[in-house]
Amino acid sequence: MQREPILPALAHRSSNRNHRPVRFNRNLHVLGRRSKKELVEIAFRAFMGLEGARRLVGDPDQLRGFIWEISRNYHNNPYHNFQHAVDTTNVMAWLLSLHHVRNALPDLYVFVLLLSALVHDLDHPGTDNNWEIKTQSERARRYNNIAVLEHHSLDLAVEILSQPEFDLFAGMPAKSRKEGLQLLGIAVLATDFSMHRAFLQELETYLDKARAINTQSRDFQSLLARTLIKAADISNTSKDFTQARLWGKRVMREYWAQGELEKKRDLPLGPLNDRNKVEFHAAQGWFIENQVTPLFLLLARIEEDVQDAVNSLAINGGLYRRLAQKRTG
Repeated sequence: MQREPILPALAHRSSNRNHRPVRFNRNLHVLGRRSKKELVEIAFRAFMGLEGARRLVGDPDQLRGFIWEISRNYHNNPYHNFQHAVDTTNVMAWLLSLHHVRNALPDLYVFVLLLSALVHDLDHPGTDNNWEIKTQSERARRYNNIAVLEHHSLDLAVEILSQPEFDLFAGMPAKSRKEGLQLLGIAVLATDFSMHRAFLQELETYLDKARAINTQSRDFQSLLARTLIKAADISNTSKDFTQARLWGKRVMREYWAQGELEKKRDLPLGPLNDRNKVEFHAAQGWFIENQVTPLFLLLARIEEDVQDAVNSLAINGGLYRRLAQKRTG
């Protein structure tokens, strides 16, 4: 039995009664966009298409220049690349445009969540945190083996934002700038997947205990912010199956390439990194059913309009399961 959403229906806060919210398409085929200019414009429209974010954009040309600079700091990895960053940003805009979510979050949260979606994998090397730790990399030592790549992406993003030509917080009060940078850190570090199960338990416990939610509570807003960035980050699994499969193949290419490096260095292989033992469809189906769906089901208790994504996950998980059964015969 589907639960009713916890958040009450609230009037949309708007300073412009004539403004009509932009409809974002979570199934936008970002992988079909080859042009860097087109990708930059998709990310730009995500900011400018949400009233809460647009109110905080001081100079649209500066924002576009910032996005171009961010694009230069992503590598040509199969999965963790600028396309993934733009896709995550577009889905984040979709999530932030949904009724209950947009009424729960202040403008600063809307702006920073889009920013965090854009930069969360900045300078990603195409290998994961376990690789950094196993190889005892300089980054792993710098961050004490904790959320290594997420800390690196965050630090690089803050460094870029500190440059006057890319300082998107320049026109904001000092208090807002401080709070915005703190929220950016919380959101980017939330994408460390090693804490995923613990986060699901935290979110479920919060929702189970809540009879009514004070949407103005910073504790709730912070929890919602972390939920949204995590959902946007892995949302490609909820797209139409053709797209979901393309994204899945890309992420497995990265895992398997890392597996080859691990074999060459005689290092323990990650659980998904042996191309000779991991069946693609089974791995993707397991991920959807055990990691992605539980998160979206919890988010649906806050925002009923994500049920469409939940339904797509059920379809995709079933398709992967049947394809895996055919392969194993």
